Amino acid sequence: MKKEKVEFILGFDEVGRGCLAGPVVVACVLTPVKISIPAKIIIRDSKKMTLKQRTNSSLWIKQNFQFGIGKVEAFYIDQKGINSAVRKAASLALENLRRKIEILPSQIQILIDGRDSWIVDSQSVIKGDDKIKQISMASIIAKVYRDNLMTRLAPQYPQYGFENHVGYGTLKHRQAILKYGLISNFHRNSFCQKIFKNSF
Repeated sequence: MKKEKVEFILGFDEVGRGCLAGPVVVACVLTPVKISIPAKIIIRDSKKMTLKQRTNSSLWIKQNFQFGIGKVEAFYIDQKGINSAVRKAASLALENLRRKIEILPSQIQILIDGRDSWIVDSQSVIKGDDKIKQISMASIIAKVYRDNLMTRLAPQYPQYGFENHVGYGTLKHRQAILKYGLISNFHRNSFCQKIFKNSF
């Protein structure tokens, strides 16, 4: 597709790829090529931000730019694999964005964190969540959304401590899995099997 003058950047990033439980989430954020960010707002790789910084930045992003979110649950990850799940989540995020605003592909540059291109006519950027503001914004939106999702679930399964690790494979999470077992359709069975194998 021949590009007109690029007027917008659409950044994508995913959160939760390596987790033992919960969905993988992809967010995308659409901004003009040139943006102004207030000094008090921190935009960088969400993993390098505090909870307060991410919360404040997520609110600012949502108030100022269009965004989309897609999530794919653990049972799909077990059936199709994590790479397929990330691509599906990215497609859902783009659909979510398109319901809010009309997008002209010829005027948009699509940038994705990492080595893989999940969307047609996109460009992957290694360490993009640190280099490209729009990817950083997508990283923040995705992480705040997913962390909130996992934290809200924590009271239903207090023995697992989701409010602390949000599904990642910490020692306490692995110990809880060995003691209490897997939560059906929430833990990723394909990711957790080696925990049981290594325990014997």
